[in-house]
Amino acid sequence: MPFLAEGVWNGVVIWRDIQARGYTGGYTRVKDSICPKRVLRPDRATVRVETEPSRQAQLGWGEL
Repeated sequence: MPFLAEGVWNGVVIWRDIQARGYTGGYTRVKDSICPKRVLRPDRATVRVETEPSRQAQLGWGEL
């Protein structure tokens, strides 16, 4: 599937695009064809962001 090679893993996005190209099948068929391939999807990198206490809903219990 060229979508997966381009990094598009959302079944609804793929389904809508191929519908516009003339696909008459349902979403479930598209979803069922993507699911087994999800193990091939590269993991997303995680970026850790450190903030000061009491920022971004963090509690600074040491200051109380």
